[in-house]
Amino acid sequence: MKLHFRFPICVIFLVVLVCSAPFTTSAQQDTDAMILQATTDAIKDVDYHHNKIRTALIGAGIPLIGCCIGLSAGCLFSVETTSGLWGDSRVINPYAFFGSMALTTAVGYWVLSSYNLEPPAFRVLGKPPKYVEVYTDVYIKKMRSQRLLWSAIGTSAWVITIPGFITEDFF
Repeated sequence: MKLHFRFPICVIFLVVLVCSAPFTTSAQQDTDAMILQATTDAIKDVDYHHNKIRTALIGAGIPLIGCCIGLSAGCLFSVETTSGLWGDSRVINPYAFFGSMALTTAVGYWVLSSYNLEPPAFRVLGKPPKYVEVYTDVYIKKMRSQRLLWSAIGTSAWVITIPGFITEDFF
């Protein structure tokens, strides 16, 4: 009699196991679709919310500020040379100039790449936690890369044009 009692219980467990497999597969497909939707929404929102011209102008201003601070440091730590007709002359210290310019530019880029990266709150309101997590991660990474790209474009504009202002043979 015990043999007949175990068989139906085993069949019930087997039926539950077989019937639950499609539900776990559909849940996994829903999760994959939600991750894909969160990723595409985040990329689309970064392209919409990111002001490329403003970031390029800020990227052009960062080395300019670095150049001014470097010039100030170079003058502060200048080296005295020979005295001439107008008195003692001094030469700007190139190590202080380039060192403070590089440090100021690096700090400027760090601030630019980490300032206000949070996505807009209305975009994740009422969404599942996994969607919010994926959306936020993709939004922050994409926004940081866009800011660094467009600030590098702005910086390259200054790198190309400043030697023309300094040298006499530009025109």
